[in-house]
Amino acid sequence: MPIATSETLKKQAKPSQFVSMSHVLLRAWSFRSLGNHTSAQGALTHLPQAFSTAADVTGKPGVRWLGYIAAVFTGGSAISLVIASGGDATQARSILAAVPRTCNALVWVAKSMLDYSVVRYSHPDREGDEYEAALLAVHEQRAVALLNLCQKNGSLYIKAAQQISMVPAVPKIYRSTLEVLQDRVSPRPYYEIEQVLRQELGDAAVEDVFAEFQQEAIAAASLAQVHRAKLRAGGVDVAVKLQYPGLESAIAADVATFAALTNLVSFIYRDLQFNWVVENLRTQVNQEVDFRKEASNAMAFAAATRGSTSVHVPEVYTQLSSRKMLTMEWVEGIKISDKAALEEMGLRTVEVGQLLLQTFAEMAFVRGVIHQDPHPGNILVRLSPPRKQRWIARLLRGRRGRKPQLLLLDHGSYVYLGEQLRLQYCQLWCAFMLNDMATASKVAETIGGPKLGYILPLILRPGALNNLSKGDKERIRQESGISGVSDASQLVEMMPRALAQYIRVSGIVREQASVLGCSPADRLRISASCAARGLREGHNEFMGVLDSRMKRLELHCRILLLRCLAWTAQWWQLTTRRLKSS
Repeated sequence: MPIATSETLKKQAKPSQFVSMSHVLLRAWSFRSLGNHTSAQGALTHLPQAFSTAADVTGKPGVRWLGYIAAVFTGGSAISLVIASGGDATQARSILAAVPRTCNALVWVAKSMLDYSVVRYSHPDREGDEYEAALLAVHEQRAVALLNLCQKNGSLYIKAAQQISMVPAVPKIYRSTLEVLQDRVSPRPYYEIEQVLRQELGDAAVEDVFAEFQQEAIAAASLAQVHRAKLRAGGVDVAVKLQYPGLESAIAADVATFAALTNLVSFIYRDLQFNWVVENLRTQVNQEVDFRKEASNAMAFAAATRGSTSVHVPEVYTQLSSRKMLTMEWVEGIKISDKAALEEMGLRTVEVGQLLLQTFAEMAFVRGVIHQDPHPGNILVRLSPPRKQRWIARLLRGRRGRKPQLLLLDHGSYVYLGEQLRLQYCQLWCAFMLNDMATASKVAETIGGPKLGYILPLILRPGALNNLSKGDKERIRQESGISGVSDASQLVEMMPRALAQYIRVSGIVREQASVLGCSPADRLRISASCAARGLREGHNEFMGVLDSRMKRLELHCRILLLRCLAWTAQWWQLTTRRLKSS
C-alpha cells in the first residue's frame, strides 16, 4: 500500500490525507497477520514519516498543533480498529477506509445545504422564473458533485445512488445524472476478488472447478462483481458473482454515516425527514449481503414461473454457491431501457413495457412477493423460445412474430406484502377499475388510517392528478394535510413498510414502462386484471361495492372490454405498419 509523501500532502491538504499514518499501521498489521514479520517491520519504518507529514500538512506553525492532534487521533483510531477487528486485516482496512468516505460525504452535505440555503433566502418569490432557474442550476451542480462522490466512495454509496435514480419524486436532473451508476460501476482488480473466490471454494482449487475463468469482470455493482466462467464438469458457461472483501464492515460504517447525516439534515431543516430512506436501505442491503438468500429467492421465483415463456430466471448452481459467492446460468440479453436495440431485434417496445407491467403486477397482486431492485441493469430482454402460435397470435403478430422474454437478475432483496395486505391492495385496484373512489378510500383507510384513505387513491390511480388545476391540487394539499416533504414522510410512515417499499418499486416499473410507450390505460387494465385474479386466489371479505356479485361481474366485463380494445388497437397498428412497409 503506497504511502503519501510530504510534498504530496502539502499540495493536497484533504481530510483523507490524515489517515496516512493509519495506513502504515494497517499495512504492518496485514504483513504480521500473514506471518511476514520482516515486511511488517519494514512497513513500520515509515511511521515517523507519516506522523511528520500529517502534522506538517498545513505548513503553518501557528496551526501545526492541529496536525499533531489529527495524526494522534487517526493513529489511535487505526489501532482501535485493528484491535476491534480481532486481527482481521481485511476487516480493519475496510472499516478505516470509511473515514475518508465519511469526510467526503460530510463535505457534500455541507456544500449542498449552503447552496440551497442561498437560493432559498435570496429569492423570496418561490413562484418566479428566477427562483426556478437558480434552483435548477444548483440541482445540476450538486447532482454532478453527488455522482463524483458516489463514484469515488463506491460500495453502499453507489447502491444509494441507484435507489435515488429510480425514485420519481427525486428531481429529474438528479435521476438522469445518477442513472449511469446502474450498470457502469468500475470493477475491483482480480487479485482483490480472488481471495474471496478461493476462500468460498474451500479445499477445491479454482482450476479443478472451472475449466475457464475470466479474470476481467463482465459486470460490477455496488456490493459485488460478476465474472464469466466455464465449469469443468459439463463445460457449461456460468456467471460467478463474488462479494467484495470486507464488505459487511464497510456497510456497517457507511449506514451509520448515512443515519448521522440524515439526522443532521432533519435537525437543521425540520421539513426534510429522510430517516425512513436509510431504514429501507439498511433492510435491503442486509438481505442482499447474504447470497444464499438471493439463491433461495431466485429458485422460488423460478418455481413460481415454471412453464412460462415470458419470464426466465437463470438457474442457480447451489453446490457452487455460498454466503459470498453465487454461481448461476450464463444468460445474454438487451437492457430493457435500450429501445433502439429492442427495435433492431424486431420487438415492439410497447409490448415489452406491457410485459414488464404484467410481470410485476402478477408478483404483487397474485403472489404478494415482489422483486425489490428492478433497475434496467437487472432486467434484460431476449426473444422467447419458438413455439406453435395460436391463430389469434398469428393474426396479431404475423407468422414470423416472436414475443419478448424478460430475464430477471439480482434476486437479493424482495418485498413481502403478506396475505391480508395483498388482498386489500387487490380491492383497491378493483375499485379503480369500477371508478368507485368511495370504496377505494375505504380500503385505503383500512390499510393506514383516514389521511392515507384520502390521499393514497389519488397517488396510485393512473392519471388521477394529471388533469387537476393548480387550485385543485392546492385544495387537495390542504384537505390531506400534506404541504411539504415532512408531511409526505409522515404519510409514508403511516403505511405498512412493505406497502411503502412496493410503491417505490411500482414507481420505478411505471416510469420504465412509460419510456417504452405504455399509457396509464395500459397500467390500469393490467393492474386491475391481475388484482381481480388475485382476489380469486384467497379468502376475502369484500368492502364497499365489491361486496355485490353484480359489481364484481361488472368488474370482469370492464376488464374484458379493455382487453378487446387493446387487442383491436394492436391489430390496427400492426396492419397499418405492414401496409406502409409493402
